[in-house]
Amino acid sequence: MITYIRFRVIQDEIEQFLKHYTNGLKDLNNLHSFLSCELSQCPSEKENFILRICWGNDSNVSLKSKDNAALRKFLDDLNGYKEDILEMRNYIKIE
Repeated sequence: MITYIRFRVIQDEIEQFLKHYTNGLKDLNNLHSFLSCELSQCPSEKENFILRICWGNDSNVSLKSKDNAALRKFLDDLNGYKEDILEMRNYIKIE
């Protein structure tokens, strides 16, 4: 499964947003279902970001799961930017 989160962060908060992302990423690395994470920034509209999180095929990504404290911590680190989220969706890979 892949989680995509699109953000639009105001220019003055981009540096702080990147610090929170980097800090939160440490927590995601502790999840056994976590495979990779990628944050991309639009070169022509630098306030636009896409966060792509890849999960193992057998993962059931849920904030209710006891072992997902790290996921909750990661999202809490970015919580100050929840008003900046334009879209958040889970996708499955089609083989």
